[in-house]
This record gives sequence, C-alpha cells and structure tokens, in this order.
Amino acid sequence: MKLLVLSTLKWRMRVVTPFTFMDYFFRKNNDDLPPPSSQISRLVEFILRLTRGIEYLEFKPSEIAAAVSISVIRETNLDKYEPYFIKNVQKERVFKYLELIHELQRSAAVQSVPQNPIEVLDVSCLS
Repeated sequence: MKLLVLSTLKWRMRVVTPFTFMDYFFRKNNDDLPPPSSQISRLVEFILRLTRGIEYLEFKPSEIAAAVSISVIRETNLDKYEPYFIKNVQKERVFKYLELIHELQRSAAVQSVPQNPIEVLDVSCLS
C-alpha cells in the first residue's frame, strides 16, 4: 500500500550515499573534467575505507563526497586551488572531514608490513 501511495504521488525513494555526489563534486573541483579510472578507484577506496568507522557517521553524504574529491584532486594537483562548494555544504564540516582523511592516511603509513603468515591473516581479518 505504501508503494502504491508513493508511486501515485510520483515520489522516488532511494538511498543517498556519498557515491551519489561523487561525480558532481569531482567535476566541479576539476574544471568539469570527468575523473580518470585511476582516480575513480581512489575515490571509491577512500569512501569505503572512511565510512567504516563510527566517527564518520556525523557527516552528510554530500560533505563526504566533497572532502574525498578535494583530497583525491590534491594528490595529483599539487598547486593550490579554491575548492568548489554548493550552498548546502558547510565548508567547516568538509575541512573537518579532510582532517579525518589525513589522519587515516598517516595511520595507514605507520602500519607495518606483516612479517609472517599469521600476521597476514590477522591483518586481513581486521581490515
């Protein structure tokens, strides 16, 4: 019955995730160029790794997508640029999420390489 009412009202119900906004923010922050496949995989990797922790639940999907796209673009373009934001995305929250991304990158760089098969299994179970 709910679906009948929603379809009659022409409401489309869907889940909004950071992937919904990913292409939009990447294009806006990269001179309307589509992301190459290497950067798409980097964007997806960041989003999947970052959304595992509970501390990331306070952010909106659009804020996550904006921060991740800025971070990936900064990896390849070392020059400074002014990131593009839409009016519904708060800059402070995006920059806070960028700090969480940098913390994740620092902690990943500190992790050591497993030395034996047991450590490999431990690492794969924890990731």
